[in-house]
Amino acid sequence: FLDPAHSSSNIQVNRGLIRSIDEAISTLSHDLEEINVEYYGGTAVAVANSNQVKKDIVLTVSIAMVILLLIFFTFFRRIRVIGLMFFPVILGALFSIAILTLMYGQVSAIAMGVGVIFIGISVDYSLHLFTHLRTFASVTDTIIRISKPVLMSSLTTASAFLCLSILKSQALKQVGIFTAIAVVFSALAVLIVIPLFLSGKRKIGFSTKKSAVAESIEKAVSYEFEKNKILILVVLGLTIVFAFTSKRIQFNGDISTLNYMPEELARAEGNLNSFSSIAKSSVYLVSRGESLDEALSLMKSKESLFEECKNEGLIYSWVSAADILLPKEHQEERIEKWNQFWREADIELVTNTIREKGRKYHFRDNAFNEFYALLNKEFVPIPMSSYDLLRDMILNNFIVTEDGSSSVLSIMNVEAKNKELLFKKLEESGDLIIFDSQYFINQFFELLKQDFRVLVRLSMLVVFIILLIFFGRIEIALITFIPISISWLW
Repeated sequence: FLDPAHSSSNIQVNRGLIRSIDEAISTLSHDLEEINVEYYGGTAVAVANSNQVKKDIVLTVSIAMVILLLIFFTFFRRIRVIGLMFFPVILGALFSIAILTLMYGQVSAIAMGVGVIFIGISVDYSLHLFTHLRTFASVTDTIIRISKPVLMSSLTTASAFLCLSILKSQALKQVGIFTAIAVVFSALAVLIVIPLFLSGKRKIGFSTKKSAVAESIEKAVSYEFEKNKILILVVLGLTIVFAFTSKRIQFNGDISTLNYMPEELARAEGNLNSFSSIAKSSVYLVSRGESLDEALSLMKSKESLFEECKNEGLIYSWVSAADILLPKEHQEERIEKWNQFWREADIELVTNTIREKGRKYHFRDNAFNEFYALLNKEFVPIPMSSYDLLRDMILNNFIVTEDGSSSVLSIMNVEAKNKELLFKKLEESGDLIIFDSQYFINQFFELLKQDFRVLVRLSMLVVFIILLIFFGRIEIALITFIPISISWLW
């Protein structure tokens, strides 16, 4: 068994640990081919998830870049134009990363993953510039024409993403700040920096000859959709349908379904589960009380619930300090059962029968005196102080006493797929504290789900206010806002 020196969340350090393990296994497998070595654990899964996220970010950004490069080269047919189009995107991303590093010290992988969305948004501003420049030729006229729409577009986008700041998640806050800063800075770079590369002798001469693909694109975008009545009716009909069906969309709050599990780790988990419960997830339950006896009583009272969970197949087993350290109330119950049993059994008859049968088999009369003493002994509950040695030896990690209160820990072995059902059942009791990383993350997603509608309404309100300020007329702002609302339903 390996006990990592760092928590599973410390990916950077643990990545070196997993690399060392893989290298050792590779060396051993090379020397002893008949030996198969596997490993499994939370740290290994966390590192695998992190590596996969990085690969996915690189892959998605690369695919997006290649597709955009092909489209732009086909349309503009100038390498310099393509370079200038992506220059503001790079500037915006670098500036945003620098600001986030100054604010937080590091940038989350989630924020970097939004890079694909950011590229798609920011490159539009460059596209506006060069498309208009291709038509009007004059840089000054082009900047005058596009400055207001580009600024308005960047401000509405940035404001919507900044609404993520109301959430408590640091990762989502970084997503909002990263995208907002990058989008605004990219828009300003398009309007201020790019024209410097297009003045004087550096002016770009666009080819008048168009490729077949470029002509097809221009023909497609020049289609007058507003004159197609059938299309309008279809859009209206689908919008009405989506207005009702969109309410059925459910938020997936189970983080376990989002985890990436490499094939070798999944195989190792399966092999380990086949002969041991070590690989099974552990759920920790804590009962609290003003005294140790009160905390033990609360945990002991949940035995029937734990047994029910086991019978339903939600857990494999559980371990609790309350099974060893009996609270005073349960000790008194067992003492009463003992006394009640012997009151009904007639102690005198039992002792006489034992002595009579003992003589028959040559036992002395005093052979069972200690047993007779137990029958007449007055039992009292054992005080918790008498358990100090036992606590220090084997129960030190199961009991915590501080600040005038005590906590008792129980551990459940459960399969990951059953956790969600187990959590719901345990939550019904209401007086046990659940400690589990998946549970905490699921709770976070539930809170996010509750705030999601507020977040959407707030972002739409901010966008509408910006539109109203720019246009100065509410009817134009409303007309502009209609496609935004419809796109949300779609």
